[in-house]
Amino acid sequence: MRPLAVAATLLTAAVSSPVAQAECGPWTAWESFKTGYISGDGRVIDPMHADQRTVSEGQAYAMMFALIANDRAMFDRLLGWTTNNLAQGDLAKHLPAWIWGKKKDDSWGVMDPNAATDADVWLAYALLEGARLWSAPSYETLADALIANVAKHEVMDLPRLGPTLMPAPHGFVHKDYYRLNPSYLALQPLRRFQQHTRNTLWTAVLASSRRVLLESAPRSAAGDWIEWRSLAGFAPDEKTKGVGSYDAIRVYLWIGMLDVQDPDRHELLAHYAPVAALFSRDGRPPEHIDVATGRTRGWGSGGFSASFLPFFTARNDFGAVAQQKVQLAAQTAGDAKYYYDQVLRLWGEGWDAGRYRFAADGTLVAAWPGCAKR
Repeated sequence: MRPLAVAATLLTAAVSSPVAQAECGPWTAWESFKTGYISGDGRVIDPMHADQRTVSEGQAYAMMFALIANDRAMFDRLLGWTTNNLAQGDLAKHLPAWIWGKKKDDSWGVMDPNAATDADVWLAYALLEGARLWSAPSYETLADALIANVAKHEVMDLPRLGPTLMPAPHGFVHKDYYRLNPSYLALQPLRRFQQHTRNTLWTAVLASSRRVLLESAPRSAAGDWIEWRSLAGFAPDEKTKGVGSYDAIRVYLWIGMLDVQDPDRHELLAHYAPVAALFSRDGRPPEHIDVATGRTRGWGSGGFSASFLPFFTARNDFGAVAQQKVQLAAQTAGDAKYYYDQVLRLWGEGWDAGRYRFAADGTLVAAWPGCAKR
């Protein structure tokens, strides 16, 4: 056996339960992320781009991590920067712009005013759960307005598919097809919206999301982008050549974190289970997968391995969990400069450490309220 495979086998004994003991100490990975990627005024910076850009997704994810860490001061700082710089000063009225950074004329500001639906969904969810966990009604008021704007501007009734979450308000409707992003369809926040609003629209969005996740991946590999054609149904995305990679990795992450009582969990886990056969013998996840042929290219980073921790845990494949932890330990130093990789690690490793879970109705189950009672 290869050295990493041997180490993974030895580590298997350390994985004893699908639900890790809640980690109640300081979340050092979050503290490191704040130091390395968040400015003093609450802007998440991607240093790999020369324009030092901020994307709305980064703001939304960071607000989720702040909530999971019970870091309300940072939550408010992130919210304030997002409101003032991406939402024209009013997040209740305006969906946040997708990209902000240093423009060609050396000024700083919005570089792309189009919104990104995944960011908007997670922002609304973070506010809704922040209102509940911190007893902050003002967050709920803002969440309600944001959820309504997502419904108004980012849900479209597609022929033969029904109300569907589009990637953005503009740019994804073409003459004879629609472009969709499966990784934007995390079921947990959508179930929470359904439970909170009692609006049947979200029931329909959940139904279309389930169809996208199951029917757009006939070979059990998620695509970064896919097409919906009114007559032919789902097809690989021509623009990205039908590849599943840095976007699609989140499909496995969200599915792995579904609650055991979630009505779609069993089917989704079973549908995507064959992706494990595409890993290397020593546990490295593929970086690129051709969704039509199943061919792979390259090996994923530590963030990819972290994204599969919930998935393999949910499948009770603790040998694979141990292999991913070996990969994470081996790749930590090399991945530190990549913003997106660190985000994936916070999601996956935070879940693995028991810092949070999602309940069957989509609510966030954070560890810190229970830790405070010990």
